[in-house]
Amino acid sequence: MKRHSFALLSILLTTCVGLQSSAIAQQYYGFNFNNYRFLTPINAVCGTSNGTALQAAPTSGLCSIGSAMAVSGSGPWTWTCAGLNSGANANCATSVVVKPCVDANGALHANGVTYTQQVNTTGSTPVTASVCAYGGTQPTLTTVTQTFLCNNGTSVAQGSSTSVTENNGGLSCNAAIINGACGVSGGTVVATAPATNLCSAGHASAVTGTGPWSWSCLGSGGGTMASCSAARTQSAGLDMPPVVLQPQTTADIVGINIQNLGANDISGRYITFGQVFAADALAITDTLAAHATSGNTYQIQASPVALWPDGSVRLAAIIMPVGLQANGTQQVMISKTPLANQVSSEAIVNLRQATFDLAVQLNFASGAYKGTQTIDLASALRSSLASSPVYWYQGPLATQARVDVPLPGGPLHLTADVTVFKDGNVTADVQFNNDLTSLSTSQAAALPPLVYTATITSMGQTLSYPITQYQYQDWHAVLSSNDPPRVNVQHDVSYLEHVGAILPYDLTTGVSEATLVAYAKINAQSGFGLPLAVNGVTQAMGTTGNRPDIGYTTQYNTVWLLTGDARAATLALAQGDTAGAIPWNYKLANGHWMTPGDSLMVWIQPDSGHPTTTTQAETGSGSGTNWTLDVSHEPNLAYVPYIMTAQRWYLDRLNAEAAVSIIASWTAYRCPKPTSTCDIILNGRDQVRGQAWALREVQEAAFVGSPGSFEQRYFDQSVSDTYSFTNTYLEPALALGQGEMHGFMVDYNWKFDPSYGVILNSYGWGFGTDNSGDTNIKDWENDFLTGVVGLGALMGFDGARQYITWQHSFLTGRYIAPDANPRDGFVYQYVFPSPAQGLTWSALEANEIAKSLSNGTAGWNAINVGYYAALSRTSLSVALTLNPGDLDLTTALSVLNTEAGGQMFTTSGFQADPTFNVVPLR
Repeated sequence: MKRHSFALLSILLTTCVGLQSSAIAQQYYGFNFNNYRFLTPINAVCGTSNGTALQAAPTSGLCSIGSAMAVSGSGPWTWTCAGLNSGANANCATSVVVKPCVDANGALHANGVTYTQQVNTTGSTPVTASVCAYGGTQPTLTTVTQTFLCNNGTSVAQGSSTSVTENNGGLSCNAAIINGACGVSGGTVVATAPATNLCSAGHASAVTGTGPWSWSCLGSGGGTMASCSAARTQSAGLDMPPVVLQPQTTADIVGINIQNLGANDISGRYITFGQVFAADALAITDTLAAHATSGNTYQIQASPVALWPDGSVRLAAIIMPVGLQANGTQQVMISKTPLANQVSSEAIVNLRQATFDLAVQLNFASGAYKGTQTIDLASALRSSLASSPVYWYQGPLATQARVDVPLPGGPLHLTADVTVFKDGNVTADVQFNNDLTSLSTSQAAALPPLVYTATITSMGQTLSYPITQYQYQDWHAVLSSNDPPRVNVQHDVSYLEHVGAILPYDLTTGVSEATLVAYAKINAQSGFGLPLAVNGVTQAMGTTGNRPDIGYTTQYNTVWLLTGDARAATLALAQGDTAGAIPWNYKLANGHWMTPGDSLMVWIQPDSGHPTTTTQAETGSGSGTNWTLDVSHEPNLAYVPYIMTAQRWYLDRLNAEAAVSIIASWTAYRCPKPTSTCDIILNGRDQVRGQAWALREVQEAAFVGSPGSFEQRYFDQSVSDTYSFTNTYLEPALALGQGEMHGFMVDYNWKFDPSYGVILNSYGWGFGTDNSGDTNIKDWENDFLTGVVGLGALMGFDGARQYITWQHSFLTGRYIAPDANPRDGFVYQYVFPSPAQGLTWSALEANEIAKSLSNGTAGWNAINVGYYAALSRTSLSVALTLNPGDLDLTTALSVLNTEAGGQMFTTSGFQADPTFNVVPLR
């Protein structure tokens, strides 16, 4: 029989009322009524929490009968008690909560009670000078009385409050306001760092520097701070590095001096100069101010023109107003402006709305052009700004833009950089560039020179020049709407050294006044500074010897850096202009300087001066100028002028020289296997000094190139490719043959043993011998290269430091190897037994003696007299700067200074010519 559930049975019993007896139910359904009872409904009843005033939701006492549902509400709280056996529910709740009030003093007050509260507050009030001479404060006690009504925990103010303030103790008078002021040691010239009489008022900070020295006099009582300095004593007739302010606060960055070279006062005129900054010192969003010792503060526009890899500013064009007395000098500290003082919404100088005229008239006598042509550069610039503007910088103090206008029918194009300043003055730098070219597969004949008269008119000023301009020569002229202030900006040369922009020179030696007098005579020569002038640069570039325009940079640039003297600046800037006169400017129609980046196999034969795409030597008729090109003796003309001025013309010159430094290397040399590039500068085939000077130009162009420009990206890649190739392939291969002397670069004259040659020839290189049949190197050429690579490491180029490390045995062994003669650490050349293999210092020394090249143990071999010892000193100093504390380098440098110091290089010699006066960075 089926069994049924109780629920179903209940329904059946309820509905089947016709059944007569339980017996029937039991018979049909199997259910025995005698075993079950029916339940009675029970109504729910609230518990003890119902109606009770509680401070929190109840959790007990909810129901005395029934089941409690969830408690809801935030006071009073409610809940439901459910009835049993279908009994009725009960709704329950607590009563309204009555809360006391807590006054400001922490006392409790019952609900509905009115109470009075007193609050005491201490404070102070300023007092006048009649009470305290320098002002002060009077402590006070203020009592505020207020009546409140307690409304269920909330105090409700009743009526107005009363307040009574009374003095609370004695006066507190301020100390005297003291402005810091330099003592008698400030501005003096002394032999050692001053220790007394530092401040006539205020508290002296620590004295910093090695001469010049700097310190601050700190004010008190809200007084100002004074920056002070003292110069190192110098012998009569010496010029020392300029004394500039040193940072005293975290906001300070670098100091400069501004000299008024004119006989009239300067008031509120704008000047522009360049400033290199350390990595992370200046973000592109930072604003700057110039704080002068005169007490004036000037707004600065710092327009980034080169960036560090982290995006911070590497080189900026600085625009600022100046006020200077005639022939006066002002010390200035360039500092970051606090964020609260930054002006973010100042209007940008709008060049498009500026009013100016700029036109050039060219009267051609011969060349690719005939007759008279007039070019309205102002209109051309306005059209360019309306369609595709090319801004060099934009800012609240100045905006500069460029326009380029080619003359159809020939290679000449005019380029104008126009700057409009906040005060409405306009400056135009107009270039006359005879440099447009194209690639060919055969040697092209030189175009005839352009002979013309150039007349430039702008803003009431007219310049006119008779010009004979050969192919690949460029020149420029600068005009201004108002005579620009004649100023000389002196930079902090120590700062430039520490940020890696220049090599670390000895700043304690000084430069002979006689050297600067000689510069002034060059500056005064007829024709100096005119378009295409030579300005003291050697035109026969292959000329050997200790030339003042050959080195890590020129003697003229070095003297400018070390003295900040206006005579050196004038000459160095003019030679920067001469870089345009040298016929090595190759510009493509796309605006790029010609490099393998546009044509992989492009090559320029130096004696012909015309680009081809052939890998075979070509002959040509030459450029027709008095210039003869030789990358192995090329001067460094434009880099220093550019970092000191940020003038775009000098960047063009730097880029042009860097480009030709690459394409003047034969493709069989600069495209070595197994690389797929044609931009390898350290290739082991070009003359070592040629490799050095080419790398110098390319590194510098990459270091300060315009961010994102074709040239900056290409030159940076060339440097990267060069160090990657040299460190990966060339260094290990050279080490196989160089033995214990390993660490020097070679050129095409190097002769190797057969097994060594097989290894190197697998890279596509061939090797020969010099005229004597011996294998030789010029150690001083390697010292040229070490200085250049060392500067590259200081600039931050990857791979440069590894090259210096690879050179360690060669650099130090010349002086400390057991079998080496330290007096032969610097000679005209090292000649090795041929073929060279497994070189040793003892074998080298024996060969040097046999060839009469050794310096022996006393006296000096005449062939070795020159700058060779100074160059070796530079190599060791740069390596020690990169590896401070290295015992071998330190010992080698000490031995060199002992052997050659005072003889092969002297203080007086470095004072006359500081080109190679390089020491470890201090």
